[in-house]
Amino acid sequence: MSLFTFSFRLLEHSDSVNALAFSPDGQYLASGGDDAALMICEVHHERKMDKIQVPAPVTALRWVGGGRLTLLVGLGDGEGIVLELEQRKWKIGVQVWRPRGHSPIEEIVADDSSGHVVTCAGDTVEMWVNLKQSISWRIAVPNPQDVDPVKGDTSMSVRSVHLTDNGAAIIISYLHHGIHYWNVSKGQFLWKIRPRTARIGRSSLSPDGQIIAVSNLHDGFDLYDVRDQTHIRTIPVRVRVNVPLPVAFIGEHQLLMGTSCGEVRIYNIQTAKHEQVLIAQNDIVQAIAAWGRTTKNVEFVAFGTSEAGPETSVMIWHKPPVRHSKERRLPNVSASEATEPNFLARIGRMLHAFSWLCLIVATLIPVAFWVRPGIRSLDAPGSSRNLFSYQVRDTYTL
Repeated sequence: MSLFTFSFRLLEHSDSVNALAFSPDGQYLASGGDDAALMICEVHHERKMDKIQVPAPVTALRWVGGGRLTLLVGLGDGEGIVLELEQRKWKIGVQVWRPRGHSPIEEIVADDSSGHVVTCAGDTVEMWVNLKQSISWRIAVPNPQDVDPVKGDTSMSVRSVHLTDNGAAIIISYLHHGIHYWNVSKGQFLWKIRPRTARIGRSSLSPDGQIIAVSNLHDGFDLYDVRDQTHIRTIPVRVRVNVPLPVAFIGEHQLLMGTSCGEVRIYNIQTAKHEQVLIAQNDIVQAIAAWGRTTKNVEFVAFGTSEAGPETSVMIWHKPPVRHSKERRLPNVSASEATEPNFLARIGRMLHAFSWLCLIVATLIPVAFWVRPGIRSLDAPGSSRNLFSYQVRDTYTL
């Protein structure tokens, strides 16, 4: 496995970082925090950065594609704003969208194919249709009133939401009410996962939609099988402060996990081993993000620290490109040539090599009889001048 290497560190935030997001093309990294500052940095040029002051702390970020580069920003006062790139400048759109209530927007997800956006805030999950247009409407997902909480706590609080089945279904993670699966098109509640622990924090759905990983607010992270709603395993991590921790799939079998003890871990589900530990200077990490050209090839990861005051930072790590050794190109060979050798050509090559061997032997045998050091020097009296550095034996005339 190719490991990630530290790229650079940003120190522009003065308070906890709550959200991070890479743009679809991997060119920009957006970060927002409790200081009500929205930072947009060019990933390949860390000194090129824009700072936008917003009315409230930033709690959620989501890039959406389709034409103009657009960033959806969720705020701590329950409002959402639309940020667009126009002529190399970031501008806040005239439209401000507000979910029901005044709870902080916990998460924003989007379906690029349909353009629908889902937000979760407080006890509310809403799907927005045509959010980027001048006219939009929303579909509210009903609360699971008929489903009992895990440990008797009736307060409804949504932690994460995931679109699946091509946007036809939503998986919702609740703080006290487990993990629920809703069919949006039919408005039906289909199943629930009762977690191993009393509460759960953030969650992430695997690219194939078969595994969901959750922060269990107890001893680490839990993996559940979405197909049969069963617990797979627990990934223990050291807990210094019991806070909701972020988790994200960065491939089919790898997890990126934040911790409260200054570490960001990369865990392989198949081997059940931690592949790499990224150091966050002993700070709490509650915001992570990753980007790659494909879901199987993640090239950048980023994480932001919390409760670090002036030392609050965003760290970006990259995966160095794999350097392939030069390979000698062989001539193309047809299937018949590869499977049926030409025996006549092979015999001809063997005869050619044998003739060269005979010629070499015929040349060396007379030389072996003629050359014999230490018999007589041609420089001796009465002999001809020796033109060579070695001595030769007498020659006889028959």
